[in-house]
Amino acid sequence: MTDICDEIYDAIDEANKKGFPHTNWPVYMPTDRMDEVKSLLDEYTHMEVYEKGHTIAGEDIIPDPFVVSPVVLPRDTNDIPGYQTYEHPPEKLLEQVVDAYAESHTDTLRGTTNYMTTAFYEVKDEHRRLDSNTLREYGLTHSGEYDKESDELERMKIGFQATTEFAEEVDIEERARRQLVDGVKEHIHHVSRQPIRKTRTRTIKGPYPVLDVEHTERIRVGTKYKHYGGVLLKCIDTRVQKLQLPTKNPPQFGVMKD
Repeated sequence: MTDICDEIYDAIDEANKKGFPHTNWPVYMPTDRMDEVKSLLDEYTHMEVYEKGHTIAGEDIIPDPFVVSPVVLPRDTNDIPGYQTYEHPPEKLLEQVVDAYAESHTDTLRGTTNYMTTAFYEVKDEHRRLDSNTLREYGLTHSGEYDKESDELERMKIGFQATTEFAEEVDIEERARRQLVDGVKEHIHHVSRQPIRKTRTRTIKGPYPVLDVEHTERIRVGTKYKHYGGVLLKCIDTRVQKLQLPTKNPPQFGVMKD
């Protein structure tokens, strides 16, 4: 297994390569590897501990249950430069994104409260697959299949619903927050599927022309797939549906789409 000290230095080197201003950023560490960190700190001499405090390579170590390997990131999402997306974002940063967009709506008639938030996900690629047998059977034509990489971020809404009775028994605000954070995390590798349908109109003949019936069918001829990747840890003021990823010298704000 890789030495934890080497992994921490690798994470710092990665931040250097990306040109991040990470002087005061901590290293987020998988919670289940904190024993290795403690053992490493115990190996320091008293003078090293005195000079660096409880740090490694001069960096603060923050345990986090969501990260899978050491990563150097800021404590506040506002300090993240550009449009960086992360497949395993730290929980503390993900909470900030959830809180920024959190809203709730109470339905007094049904006795429920809906808690919602939104997050932007990287669309890694899209596929379209057609059922050639169905197209041939119904005599339909359709544009071809494709596999393409995307260059945009797409907003997704995450929700949690609670009944009035349930809300009276627990700390519903904290429970809802926990559910929303977990929901945003689980959707990072989401795959959406959308049916492709083709319309066919036929005339069903009756005994007399006046009794002829126009019959329209919507036939499923394939499926569109969209694969999502990392989540954006930056709050967007405008509630747009999509964001195009800048290709060179990313500005503070990207091109927004309604």
